[in-house]
Amino acid sequence: MKNVCGILMAGLMISWIVTFGEVTLQSNHPFVQLVSDVICPEAVAQFKEVGRNPGVQLPEGQIEEASEVMREKRIEKGLTLANLAEIAGVSPVYMAAVLNGQHRLDPEAAKKVAEALGLDAKTAAVLTSCKLRHKYPCTIDPFLYRMVEVLGVYGDAMRDQFNEKFGDGIMSAITFTLNVDKEVVDGADWVVIKMKGKFLPYLELLAPGATPPAQPAGRIPGMKLTQEQVDKAVAVMQAKKREKALTLDKLGEITGRNPVYIGAVVNGQHRLHPEAAVKLAQALELDGDTAAVLTAPLVRTKHPNTLDPFLYRIYEVIGVYGDAMRDMLNEKFGDGIMSAITFSISVDKEVVGKDDFVVITWKGKFLPYLSF
Repeated sequence: MKNVCGILMAGLMISWIVTFGEVTLQSNHPFVQLVSDVICPEAVAQFKEVGRNPGVQLPEGQIEEASEVMREKRIEKGLTLANLAEIAGVSPVYMAAVLNGQHRLDPEAAKKVAEALGLDAKTAAVLTSCKLRHKYPCTIDPFLYRMVEVLGVYGDAMRDQFNEKFGDGIMSAITFTLNVDKEVVDGADWVVIKMKGKFLPYLELLAPGATPPAQPAGRIPGMKLTQEQVDKAVAVMQAKKREKALTLDKLGEITGRNPVYIGAVVNGQHRLHPEAAVKLAQALELDGDTAAVLTAPLVRTKHPNTLDPFLYRIYEVIGVYGDAMRDMLNEKFGDGIMSAITFSISVDKEVVGKDDFVVITWKGKFLPYLSF
């Protein structure tokens, strides 16, 4: 009896997809045809929300094949990501993730996209299927590597300021939005990537803070130190910061630097101009050996693999949206990358209804490839 019930429930799930969107109705599977004849369309209205609509798991090969077909169709028909996003009623980045096999659409939106691209039933079925989101985190793609590089240099700093602003928890990469935009600064193109995810707290919470404006650190001389010296200095700085109850926001105010940048400094991932280093050393009452680390060139070797819940979430964003962000960058800027050197970052807090949302903004200069 249990087996019979299980089969009937599975049939209901498949039939809901079939009944809810004509795109997948053409399946030749006999079981799908059998149950689709007896299920009422009104029974699936509750699943219209993206993410709640039922979907089957398709083979990874079928998803990759469909993604390639959809990309070719989009080029053939001259449709931009913005065009398809408008048709589907989603953001361009989300639409790009769908085309790259990392996200799915509500059946009604899937039908519209399938019609716009002229997809056959087998390819269109991928639009509503559940996905295996296992891409990356290690990559040699120049754009995606830049995202990983950002985490290597600023990951601990983002988490530290995140903890100060929100408490102990993570940023959701599921209840989440992402935009890739273009800004022109003094005639140069800049890439602006903005992530916004719901704050998911652990049981104990820390106090929130504020964000002063970012100021770039330029070229400064310095003598490279051993990793042991850097690690020892980091331990001292973190202990002094706790002892004196100084937040990253306060240290940013003292030094005239972005608090995330200061977070990277006290984690041994960045350095300061001498005058800012003196201010930080005075605020933390550092000895000479520890203070020397503040202006030293550093070996940025941390990550990319991590089990830290906050940092992992950012890798998850790159895994799901990385190709989509690159597609958006190519459409808006051309062939190139976003600099993670001529670059700024901020971690902010936004309240939507009763929920706290994390807003992480990355802004880097666009660097085009050159013909040679």
